[in-house]
Amino acid sequence: MNILNINIHFFPDSYGGATVVAEKLAHGMGLDGNSVVNVSLNSNCTETSKKWDIIKTPFGSSIQLNGITPSLENRHFNIAATSMLFEIYELVKPEKIVIHAAQHMGIIHFLNNKEILKKSTIVAHDFFWCCYTGFRYLPSGEQCTNKLSYDNCKKCAFFPGVSEQLYISMIEILDKCNRLIFPSNYIKNEYEKIYRKKFSNSKVVSNPDFSESLSANFNQFLKYKDVFKVGYFGGPGPQKGWDIVKKLINTDLSVEGKKLSFILYDVGSILGVSWYRAECNLQNVNCTKPFHWSFAYQSISQLDLVLMPSRVNESFGLVAREALSAGVKVVITARGALQELDGFENVFVLHKEKDMKKVVQHALSVKAQQNKGPQYKNMTISKYVKEVLE
Repeated sequence: MNILNINIHFFPDSYGGATVVAEKLAHGMGLDGNSVVNVSLNSNCTETSKKWDIIKTPFGSSIQLNGITPSLENRHFNIAATSMLFEIYELVKPEKIVIHAAQHMGIIHFLNNKEILKKSTIVAHDFFWCCYTGFRYLPSGEQCTNKLSYDNCKKCAFFPGVSEQLYISMIEILDKCNRLIFPSNYIKNEYEKIYRKKFSNSKVVSNPDFSESLSANFNQFLKYKDVFKVGYFGGPGPQKGWDIVKKLINTDLSVEGKKLSFILYDVGSILGVSWYRAECNLQNVNCTKPFHWSFAYQSISQLDLVLMPSRVNESFGLVAREALSAGVKVVITARGALQELDGFENVFVLHKEKDMKKVVQHALSVKAQQNKGPQYKNMTISKYVKEVLE
């Protein structure tokens, strides 16, 4: 079967949960005997000598659209991107289309075509305004602390032009597409609350969060002996709780006589944002490049603890769930879909930010037999493909 797999970021720029899921899906669909063409923006936005580049990846062909720089003004509607998507559709002649986040970069106008919409499965990874409650601003310039709701969110100044027509278009697209996939019950409930509608074509399918590895001989952290290895994946900003982790790093913390060694997966180097390296230039800190999901298991399984003190309403929380599948303990805040993990084995909830040191000490000192609870059941790539293509 010919399949178009559309996401605004794609191989080799694999960062962020939606991008990882798009790649895993492409990989699984290819193994299942399908011909997969992936569509994304070219990370080199200044390339304009040709419409797109075609590269071969381990996950199928990737068509990278050239000359498009994402901005607030073109984030929803983009004439150039829409035009290229129609051209690619005619070239590939797909029998099925999978779209990750239908609100981005001209996809709305692409899906106004009823033939295309009927072939499309939409994976709703996030809210179409990418809301981080408490980190967005109202037109008055004040920080938004409003609850997510139909009326409140249209006041948000983060995306100019969030209009009644955009809401109507999105409701029509979500309601009429072949299948609407939500990665968590949390985000399904939020969509229904914000759009004031239940979608009869929807189902909840957990993202492929089983940490699998396609690469061998990954020994990056084996040199760290006689220490607790603590990983942080969240990026250099307050949204993911970097300042909470930074305070923890700067405390002289040991558990049962063992020091803590912190491994920071440097998403900042990809995003062009500095990691405050001067503040992290400590003996117990190692900044490393973000790992690719294709060797996630080897990387995560070497850790003793993963920190995810997110302040945002996470739509899924991929890293925390991948860690659980590798048998690694996690410290989370019960926000968004992360609250669905509360009560599972190896999950420790940070209720108050000031208690981070205490929660980490407890998590690392608790023995397996003292930490009993239901095991979280992860989703494999092969099972995810069957669910999405059903």
